[in-house]
Amino acid sequence: GQRLRTRNRVARIAGVHGTIIYVGKATNLRARVRSYFSTDDRRKIGPMLEILHRIDHIECATAFEAAVLEIRLIQRELPRFNRQAKLWTQYAYIRISVSGPKFAISTTRDANLAEARYLGPFSSLVAARMAAAALNETAACHNADGPGLLRLLERPDSLLAPLVERMQRLASAEAFEQAALLRDRAATLARALHRQRVVSSLRDAGWMEVESDGRILRIDHGRIRFGDGRADPTRAPARDAPIPRNLVDELSLVAAWLGRRNPTSRIRHADAGLSWPLHAPPRFEIRQPRSDGTDKQLERSPSAPPVPYAPSAARRAARVSPTARPARGSDGRGRRGPGAPNHHRSPAAPT
Repeated sequence: GQRLRTRNRVARIAGVHGTIIYVGKATNLRARVRSYFSTDDRRKIGPMLEILHRIDHIECATAFEAAVLEIRLIQRELPRFNRQAKLWTQYAYIRISVSGPKFAISTTRDANLAEARYLGPFSSLVAARMAAAALNETAACHNADGPGLLRLLERPDSLLAPLVERMQRLASAEAFEQAALLRDRAATLARALHRQRVVSSLRDAGWMEVESDGRILRIDHGRIRFGDGRADPTRAPARDAPIPRNLVDELSLVAAWLGRRNPTSRIRHADAGLSWPLHAPPRFEIRQPRSDGTDKQLERSPSAPPVPYAPSAARRAARVSPTARPARGSDGRGRRGPGAPNHHRSPAAPT
């Protein structure tokens, strides 16, 4: 306890062979470690303590920077007791292949074909298939060909409008289960499109400098740059390039942090400018009439998977500001990742 300070830190817990078994951030690291031996009753704590050999830590200037470092360490070390270390490898994409007027929509775990357009990543193949079903349906409603569908992806409101109309028609016809299923699919697609726009805006902005609480944070194509170094500009991501699975949690965290209204923060520089904040995605709600003249919101469709939308790190980060106390734990309550239906809404990250 003598060596554990109370400032923003990221702890790395190593097992008996030196392998990192857990990564977590804390404002008061001393209290966090003490809780492992006293009040923390999570199931993983007991097995983790049995093989714990040492704890080291890295000091960070802010809770936000600690959250970024935590994500990077989890993805680099793949600690066995961090749930997110297992989840991000399961993220999936929608692949849109266009050949002349024809197009094909499919789902995949890899985004490596330059000739295709990708949407995602989503938390799982189940979530990606839900959004793909909605995309196929709205493309049919628009009678769109391949180039037309790509143009519609740039105008989410127009793309989603037929789904909203059909959902309301189903509700008016009292086909509530079908309406709820369509709502869940459309909402998953809407959040994915919004996330794509948010992340693309960050990446297209290039090099950014954000002043926050008297410090300068450097953001290079959406990623935090620790220190003064600047990335090689030739390695900047191409426009419309798919969002890598290993970067989406960090990019979502940065987007959530920038999206907060912090009076002590301001963007001092952006190479290509930055339009922020972006228009929020539409909310899909169905109201079921009651006999007393009022209405109630329909419950989630039974066929929709009970998967939160945002990755755990991004859900926690949406509540983090440079001066706020970070949420406890490294796996949070958001358990799945980006793109799945979010029935308990959290602050926006890039669906």
